[in-house]
Order: sequence, then C-alpha cells, then structure tokens
Amino acid sequence: IQKRILNTPENIFTQTIEVPQGQRVNLTLSDGTKVTLNSNTKLHFPSNFSGNKRTVVLDGEGFFEVAHNKNKPFHVLTAKYDIKVLGTTFNVLAYNNSDIFETSLLEGSVCIEDKKTTDNLQLKPKQRVSLVSGKLTTTNFETDDDFLWRNGIYVFKNEPLTTVFKKLEQYYQVSIEVKSKMISSYKCTGKFRQKEGIEHIIKVLQKANNFDYQRDEEENLIIIY
Repeated sequence: IQKRILNTPENIFTQTIEVPQGQRVNLTLSDGTKVTLNSNTKLHFPSNFSGNKRTVVLDGEGFFEVAHNKNKPFHVLTAKYDIKVLGTTFNVLAYNNSDIFETSLLEGSVCIEDKKTTDNLQLKPKQRVSLVSGKLTTTNFETDDDFLWRNGIYVFKNEPLTTVFKKLEQYYQVSIEVKSKMISSYKCTGKFRQKEGIEHIIKVLQKANNFDYQRDEEENLIIIY
C-alpha cells in the first residue's frame, strides 16, 4: 500500500510504504539505497532526497543497503533512537508501540543517536546494539541468520522467550499476554517460516517450554499461562 503524507520531522512531502501482516516489501529509494521491510512495518521517505542529508522514518523492521554518499549522510529516524550512516548494510528493529530496539551492523559504520541526551554509540561490523532494561547494550553476532526474515524465516538464538513473544506480537499484529512467571526464565532457539502462522509457532514453543496457552479470536489475544 503506497500513499503520500505530509509533516515528517523535516517537514517535507514524503511517501509511505505500509507492509501488511504476513508480507514483506523490497524497494529502492531515489538515491539507490535498497530496503527490505518486514511485516507490519511503515517507512516514510521522500520522492527525492534534497538538502545535505537523506532522511527516512521507520516504524517496524528494515534491512538497509545504503548507497554511499560522503557528502549526504543517511539517517533512519525511529521513535526511540536515530541511526546515522554514510554507506553501509544494517538491520533496524524499532516498532513504535514496542519497547524493543535493535540495530545490527553487517558492513560499514553506523552511529546510534539518543534523542533525549544527544549521546551516541558507534557500531562496528558484526555488532548489535539492543535496548535492555532501558540501556543500550552492545553484543557481537557471528552469522547473518538473524536477517533471514527477508526470506520469510524468523530465527531466534538463545533469546528470552518474553522477547520472542514481543517480536511475534509485531510480526503477526496480535496481543500476547504472559501470565506465567516461569516464562521469564525460558530461552528460545529455533527457526520458523513466516507463512506457518502465529499459532503454529506458539504450539512449537509450547512443546519446548512447557506452558499452556489460550487464543481469543475476538480480542485478537493469546494468553500464556
């Protein structure tokens, strides 16, 4: 779905791509930057980049291969942090209505800028920064498996099950309420195909982690207990 909107942070006339649940979108911006957008993601961007920088606004998850231009930095604005680059390949997970924030750098260099304090954090290739208990935490990653969502595959590696549920909420546009206190101690490792659907994934996680669940179709809610 593509439509035009007004009033970005730069107050410029932009376009918006909205990705429906269960789908992905590939697009090339006017500067040659290639972007892949995950399910339930919105990207605001101008028809043509003007001025001395290139700015887009992301609500969701996007994989960016930025066309290099040392005279015109590329900025990805999110609700929590902003990402500044010159030319690089990176992944951003930042849904506006979730407390999850992750940026993973594959090639080049990116700078994570805090909107409130103006502090910034520089990433090196194969580093990921995540928001943990209100603080940015940097870790290393070895493979590109985490970005297989571009091929419709969700990969989790020793990830807290509570975080997995938060991501599934965004990917499938469903609310997941966790009532079991034990869930916070569980970890998840596995691969799931997006097309298999949320209930299939929940059932697989249920067998591996010994919990019960109930689905309320009318409320679009899954209760874990």
